[in-house]
Amino acid sequence: MSAPASILLAATLGLAACGGGQPARESQPAPERPRAVADDALVRGAWQVRLADDAARAPFEGHGGWSALFRRAHDEALAAFAADRGDGRGLARVHVDEAGVYRQAALLAARATLQVYGADRQEADPAEVDYLLVVSGVLAGDCDTARAARERLAKPSDETLGAREAWWAKAVDACPAVPDPLADGPFADVLPAPAPGTAPALPAPPDYRWAERTEEAREVEATDPTLLYLLSRWHQEAARAAAPEGEGAAVDALLAPWRLPGEPAPEAVPDALDDGWLFAGFYPTAADLAFVLAAGEGGTGAVEAWKDRSPLAAALAPAVKDGALSVETVLDQAVRFRDQVQADMVAVSGGEQGFHRPFADLAMLGLLRAGMVVADATGAARDAGVLRINALERSTGSAADPVFALSVAAWDTGNRNPLRAQDILHGARLRFPAVESARYPLDAMHVRLARNAAPATPVH
Repeated sequence: MSAPASILLAATLGLAACGGGQPARESQPAPERPRAVADDALVRGAWQVRLADDAARAPFEGHGGWSALFRRAHDEALAAFAADRGDGRGLARVHVDEAGVYRQAALLAARATLQVYGADRQEADPAEVDYLLVVSGVLAGDCDTARAARERLAKPSDETLGAREAWWAKAVDACPAVPDPLADGPFADVLPAPAPGTAPALPAPPDYRWAERTEEAREVEATDPTLLYLLSRWHQEAARAAAPEGEGAAVDALLAPWRLPGEPAPEAVPDALDDGWLFAGFYPTAADLAFVLAAGEGGTGAVEAWKDRSPLAAALAPAVKDGALSVETVLDQAVRFRDQVQADMVAVSGGEQGFHRPFADLAMLGLLRAGMVVADATGAARDAGVLRINALERSTGSAADPVFALSVAAWDTGNRNPLRAQDILHGARLRFPAVESARYPLDAMHVRLARNAAPATPVH
């Protein structure tokens, strides 16, 4: 490994200030090997272990875009990859993350809107909010609410809203399928054509100003969740355009865990993925991504089906008892899986190095998140919640995934718990300004819950 690459890695992980770069390998004897929780032949295929080799890791250390992506500094990564695209996978990865962020922000906004103007609707609410219920019902997979709101739609007050209402009213017939606002209709010209290496901005919120049905006719500011979904689709197409020819399926597969309830699973999940699709991510191998997507439908059955191919499934297998997942076992397995990955990295490197633990932490979080997916699929909502919050609390530093954090915020919103969601959204706004649009319905939800009922206790 070249000296510049070593310095870059140390700076990326915040090690240079602590110890003057990487410690000498001969001074770091390998610790006693932990008990394996997954077949070691599978674990040695993890990107963390393979990239513990200096030569294999060098391409990622030698490009500022990868170091920025590892630190979740997406603006910096986008600029670096736009200036030096390389094979295109790094640039595509940035756009995939942006697409995930805005997909989950759209879901958050939709769920908040359903709470405010559905569950907690007031007589004074403007009639136009039925349009927002149509949109939100389709995006969140609540087709009954979408159909009922469509029946109540009054004649729109302006031409723009009328075109949007008509487009969404037609889309209700296909609910829970989600229409593509990027392809046609009244939203198609809101953003420029998708262009890798760029990041368009949404129109400044609020999108609508309506009058309450009271004598005072106080103004109500509202935003349209469609625009967040539109921006997500834009980044998805930019990612596909940036990807090497024939690898667009990798983009769709990486984004699939963050799709909306009515969006279909990808038609194909690649059997193998270049390290550019895996590095700094939460899937140790391509099989782990395929397993997690299968687990969303198959639950514990997917663990059994994939345990001989996926390290994550293999590590989860001991936690499955009589078709259910033991949360306590998953939590224990996650720590042991991290230790096993780290031990294999030490073996490859010939000694312990500073980047081993942060890399291994991503494997641990991947296991917690996979367990969450399995629990959700089996209907064990509380167990899934425990794993979700454990994963969130451990997602710090280079593991602080904004897509996952916003997915937790969207989950909280659906459970009528706005406080943590507001904190997460506030942090996301600093890096992804367009999510500001989701703040309007979330703040309205918080105010309305405070007036009408005490919020439920969040899962911890």
